[in-house]
Amino acid sequence: MASELTVEIVNDSGQTDADVYVLLTGESVSITGSEPAVVNLPQGANTSVTASVLTGLSTNASLVSPLTGQKRLIYSFDLQTIVSGRLLVSFGSAITYANNTAPTATSETCRWDKMEFGYPGSGADLTSLDFFGIPMQFEYLDAAGDVLDSATFYTSTATLLGSLLGLSGSMGNAFMPTVSGTSVDLSTFQRVLGPGTIASSATGGSPAPYPSFSGYIATLVKGKQSFTVSGTAGVGAPAPTDNAVTYSYSGSFSSDGAGGYILTLTGTTSGMPYGLYTDTSGTTSAQQLPSNLTVTLALPAASLDINIYAAPATSFTVALSSSSQQPTSLPADWQEYVANSVYATIAGDILAGLNFGYPGGTLGNDGAIWYTNPPPTPYPFAEVRATNDGYYNPYAAVLYNYSDAYGFPFSDRGGRPSPYLPQPSTATTLRITILPDVRLDQVSGVTATSPSDGQLTLTWSALTAPTGFAVTQYQIVASYFTTQPGDTPTTTPYQTVVTLPSTTTSYTFAALTPGLQYTFAITALGTGPTGGVVTSYPATVSANAGGTWAAPTGSLPFNITVNWSANTSGQMPSGYSMTIGGQAYTPGPTSAPVTINGETGFNLVPISITDSSNTVIYADVYVVNLQATVGGAAGAYTVVGTPFLGINSNPLTVAWSGQTPPQLVLGTPFAPIAGKLPGPVVLPS
Repeated sequence: MASELTVEIVNDSGQTDADVYVLLTGESVSITGSEPAVVNLPQGANTSVTASVLTGLSTNASLVSPLTGQKRLIYSFDLQTIVSGRLLVSFGSAITYANNTAPTATSETCRWDKMEFGYPGSGADLTSLDFFGIPMQFEYLDAAGDVLDSATFYTSTATLLGSLLGLSGSMGNAFMPTVSGTSVDLSTFQRVLGPGTIASSATGGSPAPYPSFSGYIATLVKGKQSFTVSGTAGVGAPAPTDNAVTYSYSGSFSSDGAGGYILTLTGTTSGMPYGLYTDTSGTTSAQQLPSNLTVTLALPAASLDINIYAAPATSFTVALSSSSQQPTSLPADWQEYVANSVYATIAGDILAGLNFGYPGGTLGNDGAIWYTNPPPTPYPFAEVRATNDGYYNPYAAVLYNYSDAYGFPFSDRGGRPSPYLPQPSTATTLRITILPDVRLDQVSGVTATSPSDGQLTLTWSALTAPTGFAVTQYQIVASYFTTQPGDTPTTTPYQTVVTLPSTTTSYTFAALTPGLQYTFAITALGTGPTGGVVTSYPATVSANAGGTWAAPTGSLPFNITVNWSANTSGQMPSGYSMTIGGQAYTPGPTSAPVTINGETGFNLVPISITDSSNTVIYADVYVVNLQATVGGAAGAYTVVGTPFLGINSNPLTVAWSGQTPPQLVLGTPFAPIAGKLPGPVVLPS
């Protein structure tokens, strides 16, 4: 880790650099350098500061934007520390942090937005929780200038806003200024407010024009559905480092008799449930809490939607249960510590589930399926509903489809794709780009089908370029992450690049390995207003090549075991079934390995997982290259290269048994890579 992080700001918005203002807020803000730096405010100081113009920063470098084709200056400053930091960006007017009061979604008359980050030892995220105003991107770069990780908005501002505006005829009421027609004038647009912000400021807590959650909850009450949430959670310093608590709670919604609802959750905790509390002076303390507290989600009619959309700390309460263990020296104000404790996690599990649309959806009502199993379970929002009935947070769903920003407080639950990116250990630079409103959208409608052995057809929707832009080509990069027959063993991804004319919207790949999982990334290439080369962000889809094959039947036996490491239980979810090489297998601490009768050369061993409806939700192939030992004992062999499982996110473990001749044992820490699958967004009918 470098002693200082260089923060770069690139203005690719189309606004002149002199009309862009920046303000850094946070705790322990420390920046270096003699050049004029971004105005900064260590939070907690009783003061007021006003953003500085971007051109006040140091600049001695530039780049050509791949989105606009324009040459852009790179402004920078060196950051030593920042805790709970934000970079605020405004257009046309300098935003102000007045008397230690932060600007809000509704208090400013200029266009502005923010991103969050900390340093050192922290990371960054894009937040649109309260509103969306300006699209931004951040990238972590290493010393060589290579991108290590990034988060961005994948489409033009018009496309994102048009999707929100198209949800209903009244959606223009969520915009500042109000939109009366079917399109947004970007020359006057300031921001679009999220439902939590609207509900928090509205009389009666109405999120209109976004839908109320009352109809959703009513269906859960009518169906008498109970819910279970389980997992492991803890808090940070100054609590003891061993304060992680495993919890298992269940309960159901009921009417409160006054138009609202109550969800009472009871269960057990194991370990030491600590909570944290920060007082008005900024001092944080820790307190051990009672075990097995009853958690109640309070959803009264006047604040039902505030409590679900915005998830304030007051949305749940706790009470001592008959089985609680009373810690010694529990202070009278111990409930202040509950808001940052395992009990808040339990409440958050349910609130996040409601925003995603999990309760009453296709995954059932066990939170272990929602959160502690990353894909191959279905993705959130419309994708997890039996039908797209609109029972989820539509604002968050649109942002999920078009960006890496989060649109409600618990977007980073469990194994789902998280908007928060930890800083890579080799990162030396955080580059923040203020994105253009007008550019090529990400290619949409990408699907992959497998009509025959070793073939896969990719199709997509034709991309309409905005005024001043043109699509000239589509480029597809097909990648796989294992060694294939005939290849030199390697651990680096193999890629095939195909370039197609702009009139083409499908392509068939042939001569693929049946059953092997491939990742396809399709990018639109074109020209911008100045004639320069521009590109869209790539859209990716993973799919298995079509076809099946017989498992090896040779005389070189080896073993495969699977450790399901995707959840805290280490067990495959109920209702799932797995086969390896055509043999049924259930992962577990005492599961016997599957024995494969290998052959000389490449051995392709399929692994398949189906859910309770017998739908294949994961399929891939082990690739093991064996070479028989010449003149050795029968069944003796060596391994060429390193065995792989296609898109698995963890490496295989390789060991040899103590028998004669020794037998290869492949261990699989199974945690599939989490991805994103954008889905349709509707309001409840």
